[in-house]
Amino acid sequence: MKWFKRLLGLLLAVIVVVIIAVLIIINPFGASPLNKYTKKGNLALPGLKEPVTVHRDEKGMAFIYAQNKEDLFMAQGFVAAQDRLFQMELTKLFASGRIAELAGEKARDLDIKMRTLGFHRNARKHIELLDDKTLVMLQKYVEGVNTFIETRPQNIHLEFKLAGIKPSPWSSADSLMILYYMGWNSAGNISSEVIAQMLVEKLGPAKAAEIFPLNINPDDEPSQKTDSSTPSIQAVRLGAALDENLLSYLEAGPLKIGSNN
Repeated sequence: MKWFKRLLGLLLAVIVVVIIAVLIIINPFGASPLNKYTKKGNLALPGLKEPVTVHRDEKGMAFIYAQNKEDLFMAQGFVAAQDRLFQMELTKLFASGRIAELAGEKARDLDIKMRTLGFHRNARKHIELLDDKTLVMLQKYVEGVNTFIETRPQNIHLEFKLAGIKPSPWSSADSLMILYYMGWNSAGNISSEVIAQMLVEKLGPAKAAEIFPLNINPDDEPSQKTDSSTPSIQAVRLGAALDENLLSYLEAGPLKIGSNN
């Protein structure tokens, strides 16, 4: 009879999984039906001055045709939310130092780092410095994102339900913050700097230079001739291997946000 009880337990587990899948996919309570959205026909969006046309190719890539820039940016915001609202929400939480709201205590050090860098804090300040034309374009994009959130609740992405969160209203400061974050993320090499410093402190400048050589553009003319046998590394001991804040930069790798999340 033990095998029968095990089989019965397995069947019950399968039934529970199927019921959960049906609740998510069939969408009886308003959850997104596998991220489907209107691909044909017309949508009425408050705030547009003229009709806007959105064509999607065989891969789903959107091509937007508008009569003026304001409508173009608003449509772009709407389409961006249509395609990537969950990624946008995660990136906003990440860049503003709030990813622990989703990931829990594991992300605490990462949030401290991001708040120290202050992308969101600076974005709120710098919004006040932008000229009127730039502000209008940013605001139109924001209106497009928020129009999708407010008017298309049935199209909110499935990932929100699975993650147990809801999309929050977008703002111009959010867009500017993500611009800062993307620039920093594309150009920042702080992880390499921390690793290089740890190698210098552990092995010394000469050995560290062999393992972690300096990247120098061969097309650049040196400002002055130096002895190539002597690595140009300053052996300043910072105790990098013992600094928990520095090490947190290296430990945050698994929590990075990918473009296809």
